[in-house]
Amino acid sequence: MILHALMNKSRLNRIQRINKQYFKLKLMTANFLFFLTFFPNCAINKNDTIDLLSKSTVRLGENQTIHVNSTFGTGFFISDNSYILTCSHFVNQVETVYVYHLEKSYKTKLVRKDNRSDLALLEIQGLDFGHGWIETEKQIPAEYGLEVWGMGSPFGEEKSLYRGMVSKPAVLGGDPTEPNLSFIQFDQIFLPGFSGAPLVDKAHAFVGIARYQMTLSESRHSGLGYAIPANRVREFLEKE
Repeated sequence: MILHALMNKSRLNRIQRINKQYFKLKLMTANFLFFLTFFPNCAINKNDTIDLLSKSTVRLGENQTIHVNSTFGTGFFISDNSYILTCSHFVNQVETVYVYHLEKSYKTKLVRKDNRSDLALLEIQGLDFGHGWIETEKQIPAEYGLEVWGMGSPFGEEKSLYRGMVSKPAVLGGDPTEPNLSFIQFDQIFLPGFSGAPLVDKAHAFVGIARYQMTLSESRHSGLGYAIPANRVREFLEKE
């Protein structure tokens, strides 16, 4: 009888330990899921964001010879195939758009453009290098204080990193030719050549495309940058 009681007590203690460990594991899992839900950006490594931008962003120019250019722009891959998104105002300035990569140039073909939205879709020809891409369908709406990252080619300087913050999610009248279109306002300017650069948050969600800076005069800038919002990019890409 005593031996039987001891065995039952030992079994009960073992069950209690297992239940305690199981409850502890469930609590840890719940806390982890709560952390990811309400603080998703904290779980993302900043270097991963920079690596994604570096692999998906390309420098654009008007000449087949890389170092002979007066006009530069930025574009980025939107899938694992050969499609590149950029701003149409850059495309309108040149006869042919070239992509530069590792001292080589690649000719592109214009698939379509929309000057009102200031967007253009290019297809690269002779692609022979691996690249990443921005998932434009994975979007996040701009909101006050949202930190964004981008990478572009200001003044033709390839792979220049940008970090800014949304100072106003929607600004009307940013473009005098399209007063009814809204743009995202940022607290940092976009230098010439940065137009067409992708803007993402730390979780790699697509926020928009860098477009222009606000100029007060020929020698003075407002310190503000304006971007095409992600939802307008989606509308452009969904057009037949």
